[in-house]
Amino acid sequence: MLQLSRPYSIYIACLVSIISSFSLCFFAYHHEGQSFWDGMLMCCNSHSWEQVIKVLVILLVVLCILFIVYFVDIVQKTKQFLSTLTPYKVRGFFSQEIETFQKKYSIQINIINDKRPVAFTYGFVYPQIIISTGLIQLLDSNEIEAVLEHEYYHYRNKDPFKLSLYKCLARLFFFLPITEKILKRYVTQKELAADAFATEQVGLKPIASALYKLMTYSSPLSFSTAHFQNSDLKDVRIEFLLTGTHTRASLSKREWAVSILHLIFITVIAGCVSFLWQNISSMILLLKI
Repeated sequence: MLQLSRPYSIYIACLVSIISSFSLCFFAYHHEGQSFWDGMLMCCNSHSWEQVIKVLVILLVVLCILFIVYFVDIVQKTKQFLSTLTPYKVRGFFSQEIETFQKKYSIQINIINDKRPVAFTYGFVYPQIIISTGLIQLLDSNEIEAVLEHEYYHYRNKDPFKLSLYKCLARLFFFLPITEKILKRYVTQKELAADAFATEQVGLKPIASALYKLMTYSSPLSFSTAHFQNSDLKDVRIEFLLTGTHTRASLSKREWAVSILHLIFITVIAGCVSFLWQNISSMILLLKI
């Protein structure tokens, strides 16, 4: 049995409502002896475009509300995750590499007592960098500095906040074929830019060796954090470090065309919803008369 994807199922349901709208409108405005097209012309002329604009505004407000809901959900997940790390925060831990780095940029590096090698940046308005004792034990001094420089790029550019915005937009426009690829492109661009910054500061070898050692350790973080060991991008990052270039996720003309058609169709649906509402109201008035 043919299975339709979620967006297309919604569109088919909306198409049925559009046909029903025009049918109701035709019967409401059709008179005896009048041709089909004359009836449909009267139907279309009866529609108020101000109503369409109102529906589009309502749709925009709904999208804004959903965006806020998604963003709050990401914030809550981040807070819950960080609350689990609070008992493991280490105070008074001495590391020459971290001390030197903190003096260099006048920032505070948070250390957690965790055997897993973890390094990430979190926070929207005031970002913070966290690394684990497991990472400090696994990497040598140059590699630790490379990881810290990578995270400092995310810290300086407030990338956790920007990544969260992009992820919210991706959830909001999940039905567009280009959405996932645009998100992946942005995340890739940010990670490669952070690698390039770290390479400028400490050289290619430390960042490459740190990435190699951490490749087998996948990070559990999937929300508003920018983390060093992004396993989804390891091949692209290795390619970038070796060649200075990378293969970008291509967006075909077909994907752009389908995405634009999706947006046009949604606009048409919004117009038809207002169209249907106005016609039902007119029919109710006619029945009362």
